[in-house]
Amino acid sequence: MMHWQLAWRNIWRNPRRTAVILTAIIIGVWTMLMVTALMRGVSNGMVRNAVSTLTGEIQIHAKGFRSDPVIEHSITDMAQVDVQWGGHLKTRGSVSWQDDAPLYRLAGTGEYFDVSGELRLKNTLFFTDQLSLETHYEAMVSGGDTRRKTAEIQNRLPRFAEIISGMNWLSDDRRFLDLTSFIDRDDGWLSYHRLDRLSLKYLPEWGAVSVGRQALTWGNGMLFNPMDLFNPFAPTDIQRDYMVGDDMAVVQIYLDNIGDLQFLYVPRRDPVTADPAWD
Repeated sequence: MMHWQLAWRNIWRNPRRTAVILTAIIIGVWTMLMVTALMRGVSNGMVRNAVSTLTGEIQIHAKGFRSDPVIEHSITDMAQVDVQWGGHLKTRGSVSWQDDAPLYRLAGTGEYFDVSGELRLKNTLFFTDQLSLETHYEAMVSGGDTRRKTAEIQNRLPRFAEIISGMNWLSDDRRFLDLTSFIDRDDGWLSYHRLDRLSLKYLPEWGAVSVGRQALTWGNGMLFNPMDLFNPFAPTDIQRDYMVGDDMAVVQIYLDNIGDLQFLYVPRRDPVTADPAWD
C-alpha cells in the first residue's frame, strides 16, 4: 500500500515532468499503432490487388510450367479435362405478420413483404478419375420490410445489432480465404456475390482428401442436425438446398468392414489482427 501512495505522490510532485512523460507515451503508442495499421493495410492491399487482377485464388498449369513458364508448356489439349456445369436461378416472395413479436413492436408491426433472388453456377473440373476441382458461384439479392425494420431496430439497439441481423455467416473475416464481396447494402436491400465452393478433391484408393471451401455435415435430423458443427441451418430455415461453405481440409481414411476415420482442420483468422490463428 505504501508503494502506491509513494507512486501517486511522485506523479504530482512534478506535474510538468509527468505531463511530458505522459505525452511522450501517448505519441509513441499512437505512432506505433498508425505505422502498424499502415503497413498491414499496404500489405493486405497488395495481396488483394495481386489476387484480383493477376494470379487469382487458384491456378492450373501444365506439367513443367512452374519451372519454365513459356507458352510451349501451356495446356493445349483441353479434352483431357472433363467439365461439368450446373446451377439454378431462384426467386422467392414472402409475407409475414409480426403482430406477436415484441422486438418488432419498436419498428411497427403488421404485414412484412419481402423478396429475394439467387443465382448459383456450379462447375466441376475432372482432371483425372481421382482429381477434381469443384467451384460454386453464388449471387444474391434480397430486401423488403423485414430488412428495413431490422435496420431500424439495430439503430435503436446497437448492442444487439449482430444478434438481430443474423447475417454474420456472410462475412469472411474469420475464414482463411475472403471470397465474399458485397455489391450494395443499405437499410432496405442487400446484394452480394461469393464463391461458396472452391475445393480440390483427391480420391486415392485408401480414402479421400479435400482442401478448400466446402460444406461438411454428419448424420441428419428432422428439424435440425446437431452434428452440423459449421454453419448449420437454423430450425426456421425453409431453403436448405445448400449449406454455406467453409474453408477446411478434410482427410477420410476407409477402414475395411468397420467404417472410416475422418480428420478435419478448419483455420480461422484472429478477429483483431486478421492473421491466421494456427493454434
